Order: sequence, then structure tokens, then C-alpha cells
Amino acid sequence: MATVLSDPLQAEFTPTDSRRTFANLAHVVGGEALLRVANLGATVIIARHGGVEAFGCYAAALAYTTVATMITDNGLQVAAVKKIGGSTERLSEVGCDLYATKTVLVLPMLALMAGIAALIRLSPLAWMISCLTMVRVVGQSYCQLQIAMLKALDRMTVIGPIQGAHFTFLCAAMLYAYLRTSGIMPVLVIFIAGQTLEFLLELAVLWRSGLRPARVSLKACYALLRGFTSVGMTFNVANGILRLDVIVLSLIATTAMVGRFAAAQTAILVVYPVSWLFGTVLLPEMNRLSANRLSLSRYVRRWAVLIAKVGIPCTLIGICVGPVVLRWLFGPSYAASGRLMSIVLLATPFILWNSLYVNQAFALNRPRVYLGFYVATLVIAAGLDFSLGYAWAATGIAIAVVTREVIMTMGFAILHQRSIETAV
Repeated sequence: MATVLSDPLQAEFTPTDSRRTFANLAHVVGGEALLRVANLGATVIIARHGGVEAFGCYAAALAYTTVATMITDNGLQVAAVKKIGGSTERLSEVGCDLYATKTVLVLPMLALMAGIAALIRLSPLAWMISCLTMVRVVGQSYCQLQIAMLKALDRMTVIGPIQGAHFTFLCAAMLYAYLRTSGIMPVLVIFIAGQTLEFLLELAVLWRSGLRPARVSLKACYALLRGFTSVGMTFNVANGILRLDVIVLSLIATTAMVGRFAAAQTAILVVYPVSWLFGTVLLPEMNRLSANRLSLSRYVRRWAVLIAKVGIPCTLIGICVGPVVLRWLFGPSYAASGRLMSIVLLATPFILWNSLYVNQAFALNRPRVYLGFYVATLVIAAGLDFSLGYAWAATGIAIAVVTREVIMTMGFAILHQRSIETAV
């Protein structure tokens, strides 16, 4: 028995560890999946009440504000996992430093976005949509930071119920909005209210876990900014690649075409956050195994095989039924979106593999290597979007989505193999 336990290659997957990992994964991914379902319902209401033009405006506003807001994360979610590290003793000190650092980054970003909106002279409708969307996205970023603290404290089992409450509120409020109101503004206000509810529930759990107001250390805030910039930039570039599709299409096509592509992209926008959540759930275990690269490699390889076994069949099912469901939900105005959805769904397993590999890089403290790879991918993605977008409009953008994810997976596989060779 002692021999088995001393071998990390054999001990990496004990039954207890597996059950704990799957339970955490169920709460984190399950909670997020519920919210994505509610968001899908809200998206359908926006698309039906607002029409293709208003929906295109909303999709463009969401893309721009998401790119701007994710810069304010700067790797703070990963910092929370690493700095708190399961110790409630450091929760108040590190937690308040994280809140302060986040706010220092958010305020200039809000001022910059307001200045840009004034400079380009948005229409009153676009201005209101952009402002409400920005408030919601900023609130969501604070919630994600708090979720990272809960992960660091190994309190992931509370995430599912909290997001379940958020889901219930959104469903009830959206149903009322669908039956009693028209237009998209009430839906955006409901988004903000739901995000506020989630923030307060997470804060209550953190308070019960020991979070209290503490003196903010400017030196510690600077260390957070400096120490996790590479990680933050990697996340920023990765998420920027995701939002690049709608941004490029908004520059070269009509708002209506943006709306139709955004409808097709709805399914894949569920896959991306779920993949990142999936990776962050595995990150603590990867950190534990990072002292032995061969052990970590076996752990990653096992999850890669599981993704193939589950992800590929689910992708094929989605391609078959997705277009029918999309037309039923969004209406006949979005009939052309079905073909686009079938194309972008091909990227699903590759997105999951990419999240797995990049979190392996974080566990090995090699974010700069992957940052360079992501920057190169961003350049390639921009080239694909513009060239294929100009040639085939929204269809070209959909093809570009799949192509870039395949390229990323191939690159990550090469980097993964090199890390194994280095360890041997």
C-alpha cells in the first residue's frame, strides 16, 4: 500500500479525489449552465421584441463592453486561487486587496468607454443599450472574482445553489417581461438586478467564511497587478479572440447581419464560459500535481480523452437539432442563422481542449509561453475574420471560428508534448 501511495502517477486519481472533482465540476459548470439557459431565454426576448437591428446593436455592445471589462480582471481570478489557497486566515487580507485592485482597473475603463461613446456619437438607443450592458458586465466581473475566492476556499458546492437562485430570478422576471412589456430595456434592467442578487449571495457566503473589511495594501495591489499580468493578458487575448468575430462583422456588414450571426453564435457562447469554468475547476488539482510533470501530463491526457468521448457526440447532436431549435426560438427572421450555427458548433471539442491545455500552463507557471501563442493566434484570427468575412460575410466568419480553434488545439498539443519531453 505504501508503494502505491508514494507513486504520484498512480495516486493522481483516487476515488475520493475523483468524486470531489466531479462534485465541484457539477456545481460550478451546472450553475453556469443554468445561467446560460436563462441568458438564452433573455436573448430570445431581445431578438423577438427588438428585431434584427436592435439585436445586432445589443450583440455589438456586448462584444465591445466584454472586451473592455475583461481587461480589468488582469488575472485576478487566478490570483485569488493561488493567493488564498484554501486558507481562511488570508481571506480578508487578500480579498480586500483583490477588490481594491479590481476597482482601480474598472474606474478608468468606465471613463474611457464613456469618452469613446461620446466621440463616435452613438444614437440614444445605442447609448442606453451600451450603458446598461456595461453595468451588467462589470457586475458580472465582480461576481466572477468572488467565485474564484469561493473556489480557493474549496466552497464550490455553494456556487450551484447561488447561481440556481440567480437562474430562478431571471426566469421569473424574464417571463413577466415577455408577457407584460415590449422592447429590450426592461430585459437589460432585469439582467442587472439578477447580477446584483448573485453578487450579494456570494458576498454573504464569503462573509460567513471569514471575509471582513481589512486595510488595503498598495504594495500588495501592485504585486497582484505585476505578478499576474501575464496570466491576465492570456485570458484577455483569449476572450478577445472570442469577441473579435462580432466586432469584425460589425465593421464590415450591416447590423441585421450582425444580429443573425449573433443568434447563430448563441450556442457557442455557452461553450466558451463552460470551458473556462471546466478548466478552473481542474486548476487546483493541476497545481497539486505540478511538482511532477509526468503526473500532471497523465491527468491532462485523461481529461482530454474524456472530452473527446463526451464532446464529439454532443457536438454532432447539436449540429443536427440546433438549427431547428434556433429557428423555433428566434423566429423566421433568423432562418439563415441555422446554417451558421451548424458551422460554429464544429469548434466545440476544440474549445474544451484549449481550455484544458491553457490551465495546465497556469499550473506550471508558464503563462508567458502561452501568452505568446495566444497573441499569434489573435493575429491569425483577425486575418481570418477579415479575409473570410469580406469574401463570404457571416459564413466566412463562422468558418474562421472553427479554423482558429483547430489551429489553437494543434499548437497546444505541440506545447504539451514538449512539456512532457522536458520532464523526462
